[in-house]
Amino acid sequence: MTLALLKPAYRRLLDLILAERHVVRRFMARQLPATGARLALDLGAGASPFRAAMQQDLPGLRVVASDRQWRDVDLVADAARLPFAAGSLDLVSAFQLLQYTESTAVLSEIRRVLRPGGHCLLLCPCLVASTSPADQRRWTLEGLAAEVTRAGFTPVAQNRIGGIILTITGLAAQAVSFSKVGWIAARQDHGGIGGLLRLAWNLVVPLPLHLLGLILLPLDQALPASRFYIGSIILARRNDDD
Repeated sequence: MTLALLKPAYRRLLDLILAERHVVRRFMARQLPATGARLALDLGAGASPFRAAMQQDLPGLRVVASDRQWRDVDLVADAARLPFAAGSLDLVSAFQLLQYTESTAVLSEIRRVLRPGGHCLLLCPCLVASTSPADQRRWTLEGLAAEVTRAGFTPVAQNRIGGIILTITGLAAQAVSFSKVGWIAARQDHGGIGGLLRLAWNLVVPLPLHLLGLILLPLDQALPASRFYIGSIILARRNDDD
């Protein structure tokens, strides 16, 4: 069986077992409908794991998936130099992207392509393992809010992703995985036996930890706010000052 045939099942399994994806989808379900967005750009989309959820939350929403490296996206583009006219988009999302970029330049470009009153949706890491030499930044929730405010946005809603339990299970799962995990690692072996073995390792070995995090997610969310969390998500509105 080739990697191409396994891809849909692999992505679906991640959607089911990764507790942080459940948290992100719940946040979007609460917050996105009020934006009224009709045209969205998903920056650094990769496999675009939240595209379906965005379209479910906003029926009729058109999502353009963009990435600088992935082939199976709608648009190949640099996040700091987007081929869109100023004020042409209603919503721009960037899930786990800013840590690989010059964030000030990317936020400025996001603001340029958004219409006045348009929204950006950002998911950024706090306590997670480094994934590559290009992975250079981390944000607290307060730090992310301050950065988007400096970039000309007003935070509308924000939330920590996970608490102490999800931080422990998530870091432990990353610790037993390869440094380049999941589909990215597997496809570098061009679909051969090495890629299949690497993919199997990154599914099977961390699976109990991911499932434990998912099972304990209600408890994690019920505990008082912790200083330990794996990431931050924020919805911010473009200021109408120009």
